Amino acid sequence: MTKKLIYSFYISEPTYHLKINDIHFRCLERYKDSFDCVDITFILEDRVTCMVYAMQAQHKFLDIFAGKDIQFSLIDNNEFRESYVFYHKVATKLDDNELVFFAHNKGVSNIGTYDERQIYTWVCGMYYYSLNFMDEVNYKLVGRKFYSYGSFLTKNYEPEHPNKYGWYYIGTFFWINCVKLRYYMYSQGIKVPEMGDRFYDEEFLGNIIDAFPLIMAGCHEEKYLMDCYNYYESATEFMKLIYDTKADGFDDFYNEMTA
Repeated sequence: MTKKLIYSFYISEPTYHLKINDIHFRCLERYKDSFDCVDITFILEDRVTCMVYAMQAQHKFLDIFAGKDIQFSLIDNNEFRESYVFYHKVATKLDDNELVFFAHNKGVSNIGTYDERQIYTWVCGMYYYSLNFMDEVNYKLVGRKFYSYGSFLTKNYEPEHPNKYGWYYIGTFFWINCVKLRYYMYSQGIKVPEMGDRFYDEEFLGNIIDAFPLIMAGCHEEKYLMDCYNYYESATEFMKLIYDTKADGFDDFYNEMTA
């Protein structure tokens, strides 16, 4: 099956040059071979001030994914942000025979709210645990009855934006087997939910599937990285609470991506 990256890149004048965006570019460079094709959407806070940054980012993406089928689009920021992209390019396109990885430049709006090290660890962890074990992704999404595969899965949904079955991927980095999910929805008479708010992408799977064991992949603890990280000297020590032996190479990855 074709593996497709659908990626949203939010741009504002104050945030474009933040280190977190460099970390995103480095992580994508590391895992570029995970994808056969790429679809990038730039979400601009202001076209007048941000268009030049979109052009710079486009060149970076072209360098990273040189030789791959890559498409670009551009939208103005709205109340839905990356959920707008998810609705139009994933949720309503499940007829495509693809494994889709949905992600975005997470963290740009969190700088200043949390310690930067917390943000960097969270972001690096989402890439590492979603893309570093592709044999497992293929096995579970293609060979077994998994509809999705992602990082930092939790059953404790935040009360301000709940979904039907009460689970989600913290940070919204996840794979979907479009064919399996489409068939499941058809067999259950489930229609694609309408887009209601900016958390639509995060809430989507938990509004459709009440089969937690068939979805969970990798993450087996309900820990929240942003609240817990400060208790641990090493990023790997925290990750081991969630991923056991999968965390063994995370410190090296983190140090390289954030150098």
